[in-house]
Amino acid sequence: MDTNLFSAISCLIIDDEQAAHISLNRLIETVPWLELKGHCNSGVEAIEVIATIKPQLIFLDIEMPGLNGLDLIGMLAAPRPQIILTTAFRDYAFEGFENDVDAFLLKPIKTARFYRSVIKARENIRVKHLQSIAGHAHQSSGSTCGVTTNEKKPSQADIDPDDSIWIYSGKKFHHLKLSELYAIEGLKDYVKVYYSGGKILVKGNIGSIERKLPQSQFFRIHRSYIVNRSAIRVIEGNMVRMPDGSDFAIPSYKGRENIINQLLARQRRI
Repeated sequence: MDTNLFSAISCLIIDDEQAAHISLNRLIETVPWLELKGHCNSGVEAIEVIATIKPQLIFLDIEMPGLNGLDLIGMLAAPRPQIILTTAFRDYAFEGFENDVDAFLLKPIKTARFYRSVIKARENIRVKHLQSIAGHAHQSSGSTCGVTTNEKKPSQADIDPDDSIWIYSGKKFHHLKLSELYAIEGLKDYVKVYYSGGKILVKGNIGSIERKLPQSQFFRIHRSYIVNRSAIRVIEGNMVRMPDGSDFAIPSYKGRENIINQLLARQRRI
């Protein structure tokens, strides 16, 4: 897999409908840094093709004969490509969320939504690349420090006002704009989402939600807390306060100053 940050991103279309291939192909051609490497008409065919060409991104239909898209995801070996689900059925949104895909595109695919999805996938590829570099550097340095501060380089762009996330809780799907999210708190078997309308309790783990959030705006200050940089109202001592009055603690160890400096780095100070 080519991990050069400035190279084209290789992609693959997997769909049993020819019309879907034509539609996606036209959209991909409008993005200069996407390079279409092939087409698959079934999940079974895709298994061998993915192993051979190792695409960085796949556009995956769900309802296909023989092996559907969700089953295919479960068969992909790590490291798997980034995944954008494409389907005509809205009911699969939760399954997409559980399978940690980059985006869920409802057919017929809207151009603006397509662009936001591939940009998000590119950012996730970039973050993985940087984490890989950092991991190799950490190993080669022989460091034995057991503390991770989650230092992820921010991108140049903030959250797009149209960016959003689906949260499944209480047998309902909650559609929240990312700009409305204040913080994420990881509990034992659940995650508590703090947002402008209150709190939502979600079954799962904090890591699955973290992977869906843009690293440029959401920062992990503790193994149990992720905060929206733009939502922070006060930083006092080791406490971060949000607009709803909720407080989140930065661990009191020697890396605390570094975490605070990273929270302040992209903000204008007076």
